[in-house]
Amino acid sequence: MERVESTQEELTTAKAIQNLSKNIQELKCELKQELLDFKNDFRNDMKQEFNNFKTEMNQKLQNISGDVCNQDARLTEAEQRVEELETANTELRDSLLYSLKQQRTFQAKITDLEGHSRRNNIRIYGIKEGKEGPSMLTFINDFLKTKLMLDGSMDLQIQRAHRSLGPKPKDKAVSRSILVNFQRFDIKDKILKTAWTKKITYDGKMVMFAHDFPAEVNSRLKEYKDIRKILKEKQIRFQTPYPAKMKIYWDNGACVYNNATKAAEDMIKRGYPVDLPQTNVMDWEQKLTRGVHWNTEGDLAERVRGRLSEFQRQ
Repeated sequence: MERVESTQEELTTAKAIQNLSKNIQELKCELKQELLDFKNDFRNDMKQEFNNFKTEMNQKLQNISGDVCNQDARLTEAEQRVEELETANTELRDSLLYSLKQQRTFQAKITDLEGHSRRNNIRIYGIKEGKEGPSMLTFINDFLKTKLMLDGSMDLQIQRAHRSLGPKPKDKAVSRSILVNFQRFDIKDKILKTAWTKKITYDGKMVMFAHDFPAEVNSRLKEYKDIRKILKEKQIRFQTPYPAKMKIYWDNGACVYNNATKAAEDMIKRGYPVDLPQTNVMDWEQKLTRGVHWNTEGDLAERVRGRLSEFQRQ
């Protein structure tokens, strides 16, 4: 009996083990299938996500590429416009500089013509207003002959004599200069040189004689004021040739200066305490010529003239 019971228990145990093994094998197959299905699903999902991401990236890259192309086109257009503006600016600057140079040339010619038209004139300073009486011409004729001790029968050939143009000063201590025009230059020159050799007074006040220069020349001559003062103090001979130069007679020879700045610079080198004339504002021509090489010959001048003609027609 014990043997039979033992055999039945072994059979039961073996059957249970067999069933358990079968269940484990089935579970293993199920897990394997589920893992395989999960792997396939995960792969498909990842592949789909990657395809979607790739499609989205391609679309964005296409948009970016389009934007880059647009920006490149706009940049090319902007560079072209900048180049056109620079070219136009250069042409306009050259045209303006050419016009300024022409204007300066014309102004110099006008000043020279004005100076020639005044070459028979002298200006007299220091005679009070109203002393001339009813006739300025008669007063000046008698004044010159008396003060310069000229021959009374001499015909000075004065064409006009009048006060300088402008309102009569309210201050009685201030008087306008008298402008005298002679018919002949040699008579004018003789009277002026004679007056410079004498110390002439009228009503106790010094009377000065000077050439009648254009306003532009007088303005440039004023720049020599400090230089003339020092030269007189040092008893150095000098002249101011027309239109507005200065000739200084140094011990080693005479030097001619075209403007007050050059004269002052040379005097400083020679040890004389002279202040350089102040130039506070740079004119347009100096600004335009700074860093600009101007060529008045060749294609540039022709191109500038053409541009000026276009501007005039417009």
